[in-house]
Parts: sequence; structure tokens; C-alpha cells
Amino acid sequence: MSAPPVVSVIVLSYNEAEYLPQCIDSILMQETTFPFEILIHDDASTDGSQHILTEIARVHRLTERADHIHIRLFFEEQNQYSQGVNIVQDILLPQAQGEFIAYLEADDYWCRQDKLALQYAYLAAHPECSMCVHATRQWYAGPSPFRHPRIFRRALRERNRFEMWQTVHTMTRDEIFLHWYCHTSSYFVRRKDAYLPSWARKCWCGDYVFLTILSTKGNITYLPQVLSVYRTYLSKGITSSGITRGEANGELPVTKIQGSGVLKREMEAQIKRHSREWQRIEYLRQFNAAHGGQYTDVILARICQDRRLFEEYME
Repeated sequence: MSAPPVVSVIVLSYNEAEYLPQCIDSILMQETTFPFEILIHDDASTDGSQHILTEIARVHRLTERADHIHIRLFFEEQNQYSQGVNIVQDILLPQAQGEFIAYLEADDYWCRQDKLALQYAYLAAHPECSMCVHATRQWYAGPSPFRHPRIFRRALRERNRFEMWQTVHTMTRDEIFLHWYCHTSSYFVRRKDAYLPSWARKCWCGDYVFLTILSTKGNITYLPQVLSVYRTYLSKGITSSGITRGEANGELPVTKIQGSGVLKREMEAQIKRHSREWQRIEYLRQFNAAHGGQYTDVILARICQDRRLFEEYME
């Protein structure tokens, strides 16, 4: 790359070989007046993802845009996420060279060539803004609706979750803390703001953590254009609902309950969901303490959304 990158695009990959080409192509198609880099981390995939990424990078180096877009690969031999490593914070951000950071997971993709250009222009012109996000289209990629009608019905209810506003919108505190209106594939921030405090790096709901912490550094502004696509309820990994993609396909989660059948699976799913919601509460406790109790009202409102845990929190 002849000039230093202005934007670093962070891509996380784990056993997403089927979707990797579309994901990376959607980044390479970006039309910008500035150079940018793509940092791709593969966390010891077993489905040939690393071979696919190596070939994509090799072919790209032969193209005319190789000086404008630089691909950097980070491969693991052992899975780091399962060992408690925060891949973005501990591995990729220290390697990023761009002034701005964009995010994309390997099973999602960007759907317009001007996505980076639009967000860069907005954030560069608005120093009071700490994060620029945009509308995202959800695409259902889950199990058969006839096999899992409950999951499918929920997906239908949530299909417009990330397309809330028709004009540029500055998100309110309630919209940030009580809801999920912007997807990770839309996050665009300054690198200096992208680092999380150590106490916030272990919570499973990393996108929620990132959004809430960035909201303390400036405005979070939503652009109404649909610039990315989020695949929901895939057949592996983790879904937004707290149901693992393995569970969606009928596989059992880690927590074991005596017995068998549908009731057993439902009980295990509830335990896992309870554990994750409790982690979110612990994060919010620490967040509020770190900010002198300024967020007590909105945090209690967030906790009240899960009435099963409210009494435990108040003890």
C-alpha cells in the first residue's frame, strides 16, 4: 500500500467458509477516495476457511486495487475465543493502522459500494459524533419454519429491527440501552475510541457493550440507508436471540439436564439464556459504577425488561 490506510476493516471468521467469499467481496467492492485495509482473523476454523482466505488474498494482490486496499490475515492454530481472548481488543485493534474502524462478521456482508465512503464522510465532518451506524437488512437463514415455527415467528417479528428511521437520527439514551436498533455490521468509529476498558472486555454481549460505552464518548448517529445485510438464525455459532445456532438445529447446549426430549432442551436453553442475561446485568453494574451512578434509571429499566432477574439484582 503506497499510503497509510484511513480505515481499518475488522472481520471475524470462524467456520464460515460458505459465506466468506461474499463477505470479503462486499468489502473489496467499496469505492473510496482513500486507501483502507482489511484485517481478517480466523479463529482456528475446521471447514477450510483459512485456505479460502489465503486464496482470496493471493488473487487480490494481483489486481489493480492492491495498492488501494490491503488484506492482512491473522490465523490461529488453536481457538482463542474459547480461551477467553477478546479477539478485537487484544489482537486486531493493536494491529490496525487506520484512523477509523469498521466491523463485519464473516457471515454478514455490505450491500452498497458507498458504505465506507458515506460513514467516513459523516464521522469526519461531525467531531461530536463517536459512532456512525446505519440501517441493516435482516435475512432469515435459519432452520425450516415447519420444524421450528417458534424461531421463525420471532424472526418475522424482528425483521425490521434495524430499519427504524427514515432520516438521519441521533440515538437517545433509551434507544441505546433498552433496545437493539443498530447491527454490528454498521459500526464505524474512530480508532482512538474503539478500545474498551479491561472490565468490559469479557461480557458475551460485546456489541451491546461497545455501543453503550461509545455512547459516553459522543453522539451515536444513524444513517437511514440500508448498507449491510445480517443473516439471522444460521445453523451454527451464536444468534442474536441468545439461542445458539446449534440449538436452532436441535443440538443440545453445554449445560446438561437430566431427561430427554423437547422439555429438556427448553430447560437447557433457559439456563443458558439466564446466564447470559446475568452477565449483562453484571456488566451494567460495573458500567454504572464507572460513571458515578449517572445511568441508574436507564439501567434499572433495562434490567426490568427481564423480570426473572430483577429480584436477584435488587438483593
